[in-house]
Amino acid sequence: MNFSRFIGYLNPSSPSIVAIGQFAASGLALLSAPIVARAIGPEGRGETAAVLAVTYMWPLIAGLGLPLEVRRVAAESGEAHVLRTARLWMAFSFAPSLGVAAVLTFTLFDSFSTPERLAAALAISVTPFAISWMCDQSVLISRIQYGRVAIVQVLQPLVYVTLISLGWLFGIIGVSYVLISNAFAVVVTCSVSALLVRVSLRGPRLPLGQTLRSSLPFAGNSVADATTNRLDQLLALPIMGGQAAGLYAVAATVGALAMPLGHALAASAFNAVARTPATQRDSVIVVRTREALAVSLVASVMVIAIIPLGVPALFGSQFETAVGPAIVCTVGGVAAIAGYVNTLSLAGAGKGRVLMGAQVLRLITAISLLIWLGSVIGALGAAIASATGTWVLLLALASRTRGGLHIFAIRPSDLVGAMRRLRS
Repeated sequence: MNFSRFIGYLNPSSPSIVAIGQFAASGLALLSAPIVARAIGPEGRGETAAVLAVTYMWPLIAGLGLPLEVRRVAAESGEAHVLRTARLWMAFSFAPSLGVAAVLTFTLFDSFSTPERLAAALAISVTPFAISWMCDQSVLISRIQYGRVAIVQVLQPLVYVTLISLGWLFGIIGVSYVLISNAFAVVVTCSVSALLVRVSLRGPRLPLGQTLRSSLPFAGNSVADATTNRLDQLLALPIMGGQAAGLYAVAATVGALAMPLGHALAASAFNAVARTPATQRDSVIVVRTREALAVSLVASVMVIAIIPLGVPALFGSQFETAVGPAIVCTVGGVAAIAGYVNTLSLAGAGKGRVLMGAQVLRLITAISLLIWLGSVIGALGAAIASATGTWVLLLALASRTRGGLHIFAIRPSDLVGAMRRLRS
């Protein structure tokens, strides 16, 4: 059986597969997080969280909104031309990535040991490969090949957790090992995603300048979304110190456990909105967001119920004080799920500038509160800042959509509707 035929068996068109893939990815992350936390302690966890925050943010910044533009063009007119252009930009982005790595290793990461700084530089330098696999994933979503999307979602955390588990067995886990493992997982994911999409590098492509101009409205949202989701974990290191930053990193991991539901519902919502006539899009956005809010409330209540016993059991007694921040982050996760669905819905409607404004407001709110509360009450302050920012985002997005405030008038039928879409 060849590779393509094997993948064919894993190619269902149900968006529930996206949820399964995201839950699997989150489960793998949760599996590796306690191993890393116990091996390197809160301070080491804070250091790795800071570097991994950069590896998350930089591809979204350097990508200039291309993954969403690729998804939009692929859904409307086909993917080959625009994907070739995106990969060309990915190649160009290696130079600035090296520059970012050099600057950070001699500034924010200057307290690291020399091996840790080199590992941080490597992890940041290979992030352009993430631009490539994010664009590939966009093509797979536009093709409604959710099985392959799930493979891409799971692959990076699977490779990462495998390496972390091996490191734990051989007793070699440290900050450097964690960062190198992450870099290797990014490269592997890029290679496999390219095989799943199978678009030749040769052939016609869209003009790079024209494509970037079209993607820039999405870039603002991507940059704001990336920085709002992870900039706090980068800034937590100098603001609160490694110990508190490590506690907050664990809390943020737990608070995002229900997020796979948002990814699954958003994948379905993006295509639905993009293919709906412009005059009817607002009503579709409201319904999809309300359904996401209903399911996120139920899921978050279930997560909160297990946090008091679950966090110390998984991460060890050193992280017992992360219980309060984890609960606060989970409350923020309710808005994060609904906000993510709303964000992707608006992206499908081509409203990139609306998204940018809302994300900037969220960023200003979250970072301002982090600087104030983080320096005073540590990890709990960082959690309050993050949760407040996500609720501000959801309110801002709702206010810019006609009838958007109706997303808060949830009813049992919305939960039923969400579950039906996940099964469809």
